[in-house]
Amino acid sequence: MTTAVYAAGVTLYESVVPGISDHQSLAGQLNDFTGVPQPTSVVDFRVVANTALAGVIGGGIIPNLQAGDVTAIADLETAVNDGIV
Repeated sequence: MTTAVYAAGVTLYESVVPGISDHQSLAGQLNDFTGVPQPTSVVDFRVVANTALAGVIGGGIIPNLQAGDVTAIADLETAVNDGIV
């Protein structure tokens, strides 16, 4: 489970770091990590962070996640994003 927490943390950080002017990507600092795609337009980083975490958690990084859990994560992601935009 510790690896899952690390992965979620890196995912969250990398998803919002383009919006933090005095921070930089972890690309090149972590083994085999070359970075993630960067936004090409203005984005709402609250939505980006929510979507990134929902994707990594709902994508199966947590062992034994049930189909109902994945659906609940997707539903929560949508509800939060709808409340932001």
